[in-house]
Amino acid sequence: MKWNKDQLEAIYTTNKDIVVSASAGAGKTSILVERLLVLCTREENPIDLDRIVALTFTEAAASEMKKRLSKALNNKLNDSNSDKTQIKKQLILLDTAQISTIHSFCLNIIKKYYDVINLNPAMIDNTLDEITVKNIKNKAFNTSFLNYSNSNDVLELMNNFSDRIFSLDSLKDNVLNIVKEANSVFDKEKWYEKTRNNYKIIDNLNQLDKEILSVYCESIINTLIDLPNDIDNLLMMLDTNENIGKNKAKFLGNLNKLKYYINNSIKYLKNNNYYDFYYEFEKTEETSFIARGFSKGESDLKTKIYKIINGLIKSLYPPETFIYVNNKLNKLVNQLIDLAILTDNEIRSLKIKVNGFDFDDMERYAYQILTSNNNMIANQLKEEFDEILVDEFQDTNEIQNEIVNLISKGNNTFRVGDVKQSIYRFRKAKPSIMRSLMANPNYKLISLKNNYRSKENIVNFTNNTFSKLMNINGFSDKYEKIDTVNIGLDSQKEYKPNTITFYGLKEVEDLNYKDNELKARFISNKIKNMVINEGYKYKDFVILVRGHSVKEYLIDAFDELNIPYFIDNQTGFYSAWMSHILISFLKLIIDTDEIALMSVLTSPIYNLSDEKCAKLVIQHNSLLQGIKNINHPILNDIRHLKEVYINKGISAVLDEIALLNNFINDKCNIQQRLNFDLFYENALSFEKTSIDLNEFIRQIKLVSDDKSSEAISVGEDDDVVKAMTIHNSKGLQFKVVFFWSSSRNEKNDSSDKVITDSELGFALDYIDTKYYTKYKSIQKQALSYKIKQESSEEFIRLLYVALTRAQEELYIVDIYKDGLDTNTLNKYFAISNTSGTKLLSSVLENDDIFNYECIDSFDIKIEKEKEKIINPILPYYKDLDIKDIEVITPSKTTSEISLDIDLNRSDEAVNRGTLMHEYIENLPDRLWNKDDISKITGLNQKDIDSLITFNKSNFFNNLLSMNLYHEYPFILKEGNSITNGIIDILAINDKEVIIVDLKSDRYITEESLINTYSSQIMHYVKSMKSIYPNKKIQAYIYSFTLNKEILVYLD
Repeated sequence: MKWNKDQLEAIYTTNKDIVVSASAGAGKTSILVERLLVLCTREENPIDLDRIVALTFTEAAASEMKKRLSKALNNKLNDSNSDKTQIKKQLILLDTAQISTIHSFCLNIIKKYYDVINLNPAMIDNTLDEITVKNIKNKAFNTSFLNYSNSNDVLELMNNFSDRIFSLDSLKDNVLNIVKEANSVFDKEKWYEKTRNNYKIIDNLNQLDKEILSVYCESIINTLIDLPNDIDNLLMMLDTNENIGKNKAKFLGNLNKLKYYINNSIKYLKNNNYYDFYYEFEKTEETSFIARGFSKGESDLKTKIYKIINGLIKSLYPPETFIYVNNKLNKLVNQLIDLAILTDNEIRSLKIKVNGFDFDDMERYAYQILTSNNNMIANQLKEEFDEILVDEFQDTNEIQNEIVNLISKGNNTFRVGDVKQSIYRFRKAKPSIMRSLMANPNYKLISLKNNYRSKENIVNFTNNTFSKLMNINGFSDKYEKIDTVNIGLDSQKEYKPNTITFYGLKEVEDLNYKDNELKARFISNKIKNMVINEGYKYKDFVILVRGHSVKEYLIDAFDELNIPYFIDNQTGFYSAWMSHILISFLKLIIDTDEIALMSVLTSPIYNLSDEKCAKLVIQHNSLLQGIKNINHPILNDIRHLKEVYINKGISAVLDEIALLNNFINDKCNIQQRLNFDLFYENALSFEKTSIDLNEFIRQIKLVSDDKSSEAISVGEDDDVVKAMTIHNSKGLQFKVVFFWSSSRNEKNDSSDKVITDSELGFALDYIDTKYYTKYKSIQKQALSYKIKQESSEEFIRLLYVALTRAQEELYIVDIYKDGLDTNTLNKYFAISNTSGTKLLSSVLENDDIFNYECIDSFDIKIEKEKEKIINPILPYYKDLDIKDIEVITPSKTTSEISLDIDLNRSDEAVNRGTLMHEYIENLPDRLWNKDDISKITGLNQKDIDSLITFNKSNFFNNLLSMNLYHEYPFILKEGNSITNGIIDILAINDKEVIIVDLKSDRYITEESLINTYSSQIMHYVKSMKSIYPNKKIQAYIYSFTLNKEILVYLD
């Protein structure tokens, strides 16, 4: 690959701390792999892979990096000028190299040095599942609250968190949320102390925490800042209006006074002087007037101005009220902190009791180990690692960054990321960390300014769009010169016209489709037309959505047009269809539940229709009585499952459910089977500590709002349309992207009962339970404003991720009645409008690369529904009588054709050949190390040497650069013959397929091997040609006796 100047700088610069800003499509992963390759294979002072740490965001990313590096090393091994000894050493080290997620790296530190902080070694291999962790947290809160309430008056605290007597659910959820935030910050004791200080008893507002007061005043400034300009515009309009007559002077005078009061108010706010601001702003009420003789534009502008003013007046309190609220909250906040600390300590104690820990503990335990005994372990690791690479650095949190700093030598870190793609605020990602290092003169900043993904029109479009959206005055994000990208390849200059369009759909009343239904059908029809008329495949398309709720509409629309798709349409695994059926059946084992009974009866296990169930209820007064009266088989099944549960446990019950009417094998698709397996694994995990079915069901309810996806069953090469959330699309690219836009604002967590912030602590409002009156606190309004701003900035970054996935065509779709709005884009507008359509419409203009198209109507096609196959099975040949079929195996034809083969080989020869095959199949697909070779037993030294020779051969190392499969089964039908067999080794890449047949025959020559086995191998070739008609086929025999590969077939 030809690298550009910036890429070469990123690959070869060493001996200093580096931050790389890599925009979307810049080839970040390729550069990381190349840098690793250069570091470990350079002529002077190469760094072995066991002295490098490479941290990624996901396991998939780590796996991909290892795979690419393996391929690059094997390719370099074929270079005649390369140091083959060094490269082979790196191939051996690669398997155990520290190329992993930050969690895996932290876990390795814990496993190696757990004794430094006196951890029980039994904990290390017991990562607690989510059900167990949720249960521990609930128990911890209940215990802590009981102990705390015995010695403290908590009645007011309880009343502030519940409108139901004796309900602790809201209090528990908020305490656990506080604990979670505290554990995400670098110094939680300092964070708690900051919050206590925010609510200290005060006599005047000037004693309030200056940062809190400043943020609150800034929130009001943001509301008022554009009003003086709006008033000036209204004054200019009215100055030339002759229809307002004698009232003109009054109107103009009132508006000038209003402008004066607002400018004074802003001045006081900038000095954090709430007292003078409040009493000055009260005067704005004096300026109100009734608009007479105004034009529509003048009236609209006047309404807008006073709507903002009146809304703000209603939300403001006199300074004395804020002081009262603050002092009332002092006790409640301190109780919340005390309770959170007790709960946090109890959570840790319960985890110790069960000898386990979870993902959230890994980073903190690793940090404790590194900093114990004056950073003893950190200093040790500094000497062990010569290079530290961090991928997706924009999503790093404070503790993760500090762990990297602790093991760094001060000149050997390589951090790469893109602040514009930081979209994991809910995981406590801090893009400000990367921003600060980019501005730090002690770090070398490298910017990758070329995009190799998208066509030039899309690159120009995103540059233009986000140079506006990301340069809002007062926001942290900036789209500067280093962010403006250019295309990297001449081929990107070739693009079709009209391939970036905002489709504004008009509601079609005759069709009676709701907004989301109409959007889904427009997208599905356009995809169908593009596949038919423009040569696209279904896998070229993706629909990017903000959340899961709209995916059901896409499923219906795709089904109507028989479009193949993969859509993970559940908000969580425990909401999936399979989980629902299994939970319902488990409930029936405990007790009769009519809803659960209905769910199971109407499932594919029994296939009872809704109508039949309804008739049973009508005729027999209840569904249970109905099935009893008709003696339905489910009654015996429930009795049997109860016995299984008593004698064998929950997982055994699931085994039996799977067999009922062959439920899993015959009536479930692949996705559903995977979900069954995942549910089964959770049951096995639960059974390690308990077999209580009631408790298992209860714990499942605790995680019923889990946001983890269902088990994934689709491959990247499957020809299906994909619909996914923007978060899930990160790092991917698609030829055609449909962005499902919306005019509805995104919800953020600023309205929660207790809101938390890693810098300002937590905040809440006060409820006077005597008079049932809610008072807003300055603290909560300040945090709410900060959260809204951060959420708005992240939403813009989310738009950036969505629109930069497109390679060739980009379409934005929404119901939009009046064309593109032309609102002024500023901080106030952006914070108030976290909607894709509203934000994009404020910056988009029709030009030569982008256009807005209003769709008044379109033909909605509905195809005849194809028969749905619930359980996909392999095709079989229905047109043949079994007596007419000749079943052939390649080895059978070989023995029939070649009469000189030894049919009476000894058992020793057969066992020897089998063993050699098994070692090739089961030992790692890489250069073997001493440990690998030590596992080879049952063979003489000559045969062991033959295996090692094969493993070290250039032939095998070439295969390693491809996707490798061992013992690959196939079936081929020719006329009335069916040939089946197993290929020893199959290697596949984008262009070719290589077949390898391993042979251990002794006393042979190349010619005799070809004569004996060529017929067998040609069956393999025919089969692969039918499966991969567009790939070139090569076929080899590898002889362990001759220690060489022998070409049999080449396209």
